[in-house]
Amino acid sequence: MKFSWLRRPYLTASLVLCCYCLLLIGVYFVGRSHATTNAAAEARLGVFSTLEHTVDAINKAAISQDERRIGDELRYLATNKKVVSVAFIDSNSTIRYANHSLWLNTLAPDAFDTYSVASALAANQSAQPSYRVDSARDLLLIYFPVEQYNSQSYADITTVFVEYDLFPQLTAAASAFNHLFIGWAVVITLLLTGCALLVFRLFIQPLQQLKLRISQRHLATEPQWPMSFYQGLDDNIQSLYLHMDRLLERIKENEQRWLFAVDGNKNGLWDWDMLSGEVFLSDRWQEIVGYAPGELAAEFATWRSLLHPEDLPTALSVLQDYLDGKTNEYESLHRLLHKSGDYVWVRSRAMVVAWNALGRPIRLVGLHTDVSNDIENQHTLAFLASHDPLTHLPNREHLINCLNRISAANGQQLSFSALFVIDLDNFKVINDALGHKSGDSLLVQVSKHLAEATSPYLLARLGADEFALVVENIATSHDAATTSVFAIAGDIRQSISQGLVINGHKLNVSASIGVHLIKPRETTSSGELLRCADMAMFDAKERGRDNCVIYSPEMERQVSAQLIIQNDLRDAIDKRQLEIYYQPIVDEYGVLSGAEALLRWRHPMFGFISPAEFIPVAERSGLIDNLTRWLIKDVCEFLVINADKQLPKISLNISARQFNDADFVERLLSEIKGRQLVASAFELELTEHLFLTDISIVKKRFNALKQAGFSVAIDDFGTGYSSLSYLQHLPLSRLKIDASFVRNIGENDQGNAIVKAIIDMGHALKLAVVAEGVETQAQHAYLKAHGCDWFQGYLWSKPLPAAEFARLLPRAGEVRQLRSVAEPIHY
Repeated sequence: MKFSWLRRPYLTASLVLCCYCLLLIGVYFVGRSHATTNAAAEARLGVFSTLEHTVDAINKAAISQDERRIGDELRYLATNKKVVSVAFIDSNSTIRYANHSLWLNTLAPDAFDTYSVASALAANQSAQPSYRVDSARDLLLIYFPVEQYNSQSYADITTVFVEYDLFPQLTAAASAFNHLFIGWAVVITLLLTGCALLVFRLFIQPLQQLKLRISQRHLATEPQWPMSFYQGLDDNIQSLYLHMDRLLERIKENEQRWLFAVDGNKNGLWDWDMLSGEVFLSDRWQEIVGYAPGELAAEFATWRSLLHPEDLPTALSVLQDYLDGKTNEYESLHRLLHKSGDYVWVRSRAMVVAWNALGRPIRLVGLHTDVSNDIENQHTLAFLASHDPLTHLPNREHLINCLNRISAANGQQLSFSALFVIDLDNFKVINDALGHKSGDSLLVQVSKHLAEATSPYLLARLGADEFALVVENIATSHDAATTSVFAIAGDIRQSISQGLVINGHKLNVSASIGVHLIKPRETTSSGELLRCADMAMFDAKERGRDNCVIYSPEMERQVSAQLIIQNDLRDAIDKRQLEIYYQPIVDEYGVLSGAEALLRWRHPMFGFISPAEFIPVAERSGLIDNLTRWLIKDVCEFLVINADKQLPKISLNISARQFNDADFVERLLSEIKGRQLVASAFELELTEHLFLTDISIVKKRFNALKQAGFSVAIDDFGTGYSSLSYLQHLPLSRLKIDASFVRNIGENDQGNAIVKAIIDMGHALKLAVVAEGVETQAQHAYLKAHGCDWFQGYLWSKPLPAAEFARLLPRAGEVRQLRSVAEPIHY
């Protein structure tokens, strides 16, 4: 079957012609390249020879302090029509002499876009000329070093730079090569064409006629053969045809009856002659396993080789029992290898139709039925009952059965086991931004990465973006088990953190992992095991996500407190327990320039609750939307009440969840314009978690905010996931250095370097920089010395209630300066 195309003369000839044309093209381009390369080399040698004389003249002129002679040498070089540009350049890359006066006393890189300082320096250091061919412009760029005889020379010229036009020489070389190539190509083509015609007449054409003679026995005219050899072949073929016709007539009737009986049945028929080992396999039998008639060898070994390795012992045993008379009928259900590589389920039935003189079976005839659909349906139903249809991982029910088994057998165990609960961070944000279809694709990719990282342990999908992993007999001691848990968690986090591309969007995904160590002889229920692991997972999210936490009993109290906070937070707005405090933002002189609006909650039972405690709860429970709307509304009312004062720009903290709401910008503008306020009075502060979502959506929303008049700042810069490639394309106004970095100023060189790097980077991106958490004069002095634009912290003021902050606001035309204190004030 291989190289069947050789049997088609025209196709073969076309292929040979294509190869010949490709060979000519290849020879042409290689030869032309060689010719032009030689031409460029000849030009270079000629220019080098001229420049050697020029350099010698420059040195002599420098010794005699004859500037006119240097100019004459330059003009001599410029008279060559092929010299596009020539310049004598000093050690500072300044053009001292050039063939165009505009370039004098300018830097060479500014005058020539082809000039390379590095190439000139390399030529001077090696004292050898350097050159480069600019293929796009057909220019030869030469850096010729000038080695001064006297270091105190009059003229400080270190390099002669020449742009030499190669186009005329390259064109002439290519034209000469073209004429030579065309002549040789014509001669060789004519010779090969003659040879091809001769081969066609003596061999290919007679073979084609012979093939036609074989396929059409009775032609209108007898072919005229060029050699007697072909006539002999034709006579032998016609003789074989006559003999074959007689044989076919004898078997035609029997074959028709047999084929009608076999092919009319949807089952495959097989007939095994046990004496010879031959097996007749009907066309339908072979079709069931994907083969065309005649592809399979007619022998018992064929059937045996197709048997599934797991079914082979049973199938042979059933067959042998029937042949030995131990069973009255033969019926076997087994799998056979399909040609595609899959296995098909078949049911085989047979009966003995011939025996030898001793009563032993010598011929067996049977039917072969494809029952794959029935078997696959049974397997599919069983699989779906215990596996997740999206990721094909075991589902919650499968996991519960596994945990029940572990719990039942754990009474006799002496080693620890571990239950991991893995929850993707910010999956809902990604799902809302890109759509549920993309979210499903993300889950499928993550499940594959997890399966690879955790094999051979049981990995299950609990639902949504939550997975579970069971590792049995992880270690015999608590310390060793803890070490193994963190090692496995590290592999999990690393596998998930690999860049995932969903519908062209590159996403960075992390996971929070909670682990419950199942102690030896512990018989806790499966539900309790999952609850403990879930609790540890939520604690990992509380600690900033992308983390692993092992369950401990102390978490029970923390969870109870968070539940109370979540329940009471729902009514905190209506019960007027929430307040807005304003923390001033000042410039380097302490002049009030802005303020950040901050939420505060005074609980009637627990007193003051830190935003660090209730804001994460609000984000998880979805209450952050209500809190943010209330914050915006209250700030707007504050600005309206104090409209007679000189109001600073107010910064509002916006969560990534709310920013990704499709109606966010429209609702915000409606709230502001309804109170006759302008968007430029506000600055929106967004954290870097925002960049976990689709950056194209982020850019679109940023542009909408800028067009409306809002300014946008990145809060807590350096603690999240931002990419410089995003920052440089977003219409930002300011970066806010996180207080954790400011706190380290003066502690060590690394802390100082990080703050300085953020300030420099912000300015490089043309963004103002605000430092949060400034508490000492030393911190302020360092930030001010390195160009920080704005400052916020206890050194000037703590966050103030609205009434107190309003008293700080200057009247129109006034400037209110806040006095800094010597030491930080802690509240």
